[in-house]
Amino acid sequence: MEIVDRTFEIAAQQAKATGQAFQIVSACAESMLETTVAFIRASAERNVAMGANLMSTKKFDAAVELHGDSARDSMLSMSHLAAKLADAPTSAAKECQKLSETSGTAALVTPRAEGH
Repeated sequence: MEIVDRTFEIAAQQAKATGQAFQIVSACAESMLETTVAFIRASAERNVAMGANLMSTKKFDAAVELHGDSARDSMLSMSHLAAKLADAPTSAAKECQKLSETSGTAALVTPRAEGH
């Protein structure tokens, strides 16, 4: 009976760890989506502002410079987005690794009966 009870205990610990891992991964995905939406919103606002400035520019050289500045700003913003999106799964993977180490160890350690 002890082995059956221990098996159920291990299964419960593994189910709990799986639920926690799912929450970590879900939070990661949510964070990545929120970051992407914020980037898209900010990009749209920058593009509208740049378009308005471009339309009001009278000189061709000034328009070319404005467009170049806007393109550099967009590339910089995309690089920041890429870094944020890369950090999120790395962080989640580290959390899941810690979880697997602690829950795996707890699930495999069998309590010893006193006097044995």
